[in-house]
Amino acid sequence: MRKGLRIVFCLFAVIFSASTVQAHVVTWFGNSLGTNGSSPLTIYYGPGAFAVAEVEPEYGEPCTVVVGLNQNPSSLVSATVVGNGLNTVQILINVLRAPVGAGETATISGSWAATGWPPFSDCNGSATFTIPVAVVSSAPPWKVMPVGANSYTGAIGVSINPGFNCTLARASDPAGPWYNIGMGNSDFYVFNDMTSAVFERKTELAGHMSGQVVDATGNPKTGVTVDFLCGGMAMATDSTGSFVSADKVAAGNDTMTVSSGDGAVLPIDVSTVDTDDDDTEVEVIVQEASNTNIVVTNVCNCTPWAAIGFGYLASGQTPVYYSGGANMPKMGANCGTISVTLTTPSGASMPLMPGTGHRQNSGANPASGMWTVTTEVCGQIKTVSIEVP
Repeated sequence: MRKGLRIVFCLFAVIFSASTVQAHVVTWFGNSLGTNGSSPLTIYYGPGAFAVAEVEPEYGEPCTVVVGLNQNPSSLVSATVVGNGLNTVQILINVLRAPVGAGETATISGSWAATGWPPFSDCNGSATFTIPVAVVSSAPPWKVMPVGANSYTGAIGVSINPGFNCTLARASDPAGPWYNIGMGNSDFYVFNDMTSAVFERKTELAGHMSGQVVDATGNPKTGVTVDFLCGGMAMATDSTGSFVSADKVAAGNDTMTVSSGDGAVLPIDVSTVDTDDDDTEVEVIVQEASNTNIVVTNVCNCTPWAAIGFGYLASGQTPVYYSGGANMPKMGANCGTISVTLTTPSGASMPLMPGTGHRQNSGANPASGMWTVTTEVCGQIKTVSIEVP
């Protein structure tokens, strides 16, 4: 599967690319690197319950493979090969009946072999595999707790714990579109930036993310983090500006954040495209306007930040995304009133919601020209602009 996009902002740039290792592995949610084969593929029983395992290139190997499954004696699950002869082959596992008691296990086994294609690529590998499957009678309950507003976050919200290791997805309507906002099994703080919201727990995976962060002149940028809106996949840049995800990112649409070490955070929706391979190639150029040179002398002890940017996907140019807020250098500081304003190319101004968790954007087909975000707090002002072609 492949995620492809190019996003352009200012001040620091993020370039995601795939690396190459000549091997295929068998992966599933809970064993996304193919190195923990004893970790079961867990399916929570319900109507139409299923899961997907994949025989995929470890880091971009070009070889196509054929997968064969051994006879499955289990009455609990069935397994079907999908996409045989491709670079990534899926194994669809369907639950046939309710488990006995609290849960029941089964095993899917088989082998894969490279087809020899493409030529001159050493496509002659093969291996056997075993997939331990655990079907659980019911999923753990959600844990939800309201969280109050403060001047730093700029919004009220809820703390959500999905109850098991999964991807947390959110939509304004059950019909979608759905956006992945966090991964893991922990408490996620979700901003209340929708008039209504529904959530679901997903266990599908796509590819890895890796790359380098550079500034507008091409120099490596350290202290930059790319993550889901609510966390779970933090990818920090090292001294060379490089980063890599320790795990695979979730399949589907993602709401990601690109943040600097001094507080500026830009949420942005990333549309993903699945293909028949597993490399993740994402190129992002980001500019944010956090200023570390302000000397705080006011009693509120807060500094403003602003961020703005847009991008390019396979389907075309994205909306312009923008955000602004204030940092609190000291715990307990009260930023007071934070004013964030957007100025469009036509000269029209409109207020924005301050804080790091709001997915504010222009909508499709943004106007050409200069877009500007201005944040003011305690008499201090920070402005950032970007030009849309």
